[in-house]
Amino acid sequence: MTRWFDKTGLAIAAVVTFAVALIYLSVIQAMHTPFRALTVTDIAVLIAMLLLVLLLDFAQVRVQRLKFKAVFVISGTVFVAATIGYGAIVGILLAIVGSLISETLARRELHKLIFNVAQFTCATAAAGLLYHAIAGQNVRVPLATTRTAIAALLASVLYLFVNNGLFSFVVGINIGKSPVSVFLANMPGMLMQNITLPSIGLLLTTVRDLSPLSLLVALLPLLGPYLAMRGYRDNLLQMGLTIEALADAIDLRDASTARHSERVATYTQRVIDELGTINFAEAEAIVSGSRVHDVGKVGIRDSILLKPGALTKEEFAVIRTHSVEGYNILVNLPMYKEALGVVRSHHERYAGGGYPDNIRGEAIPIGARIVAVTDAYDVMTTDRPYAYARSQREACAELVRCKGIHFDPMVVDAFVAMINRPAMPESNALQHVRMPSPS
Repeated sequence: MTRWFDKTGLAIAAVVTFAVALIYLSVIQAMHTPFRALTVTDIAVLIAMLLLVLLLDFAQVRVQRLKFKAVFVISGTVFVAATIGYGAIVGILLAIVGSLISETLARRELHKLIFNVAQFTCATAAAGLLYHAIAGQNVRVPLATTRTAIAALLASVLYLFVNNGLFSFVVGINIGKSPVSVFLANMPGMLMQNITLPSIGLLLTTVRDLSPLSLLVALLPLLGPYLAMRGYRDNLLQMGLTIEALADAIDLRDASTARHSERVATYTQRVIDELGTINFAEAEAIVSGSRVHDVGKVGIRDSILLKPGALTKEEFAVIRTHSVEGYNILVNLPMYKEALGVVRSHHERYAGGGYPDNIRGEAIPIGARIVAVTDAYDVMTTDRPYAYARSQREACAELVRCKGIHFDPMVVDAFVAMINRPAMPESNALQHVRMPSPS
């Protein structure tokens, strides 16, 4: 639960303050810009826009990230259409009323509701202020001239960046990661999923004077990006769940290794937090790789994998193939592109002599160096067919003994410090905050 005077609460307060400042600037702009008075038709169009916002907010795509859950929404298209067509202050009012109703209907907790409303207010205000500052006049159709078209494009881009920036700022503080790293991690997927939305927002401002019904027709193309976004998310989710289920099935072949990959992933995340130097996107890739690091064992016979005694030279050679086999399984799956080094190299040795590539030191990917430690610890502290479990103290002593030989000293030090400290509960204060949806 978020406390209003903790770091997250203060970050939300900063976003609210920013929103108030932008509202003030929007009022000043409205006082000095000869906007046309709203007609009955304009009011009907704005009501239609509000209804569209509420409708589009049902078309949400939930996304699970490493330490938070986010929701992609496409109603920002309507907000920017309003702020360009009627002025920043009108767009702000639509954003506040629309998002407030949506958040209330979704029964969002108060601090999340306040943040989401302030976030959309800031992005909408910034877009409107920029557009009308560049356009320099009350031009309600942004595609009418080259100047206004450029202004509208820049406003749409600014909406995207402000929205994502504020989201990354608050979430980064909430999860203890750099807001910049969260921003950069979110941006590629967001651009891919929303690349068609700015033009649709401009189309709304072009057709809105025809009739309120024309807005519905113009918004039909939004179904394409939404369905593509949802399909892409669902495909990635199912693909990840399938690979993780395969990894879990390998662990379950022997009761002693059950949930091994899950524990390794948990240890890996805690070591990353302890190190504090790995950016958000790389951390996600490392944890993802740790979760499936042994997937290559799927083709190894039980007679070898579960053998209670010492392995022969030939049998050990078969075991050694699992890192490359895991790499080969995942290499054509885009979601594991950045995790391949973890899967392939987690049995390399820091001083050399590991497999499969006999690389050493910092030539070994940092994720693989982390998983080498977390994997070894879990193996040592779990009963296996060939050995009894060691105590935490004994396992840590073995890791320290092998520093600089088998393991990266920096990673071992971070792991030992982490494992001797009680795990802090994960914060879920900002789960289901709303990801940016460009206009």
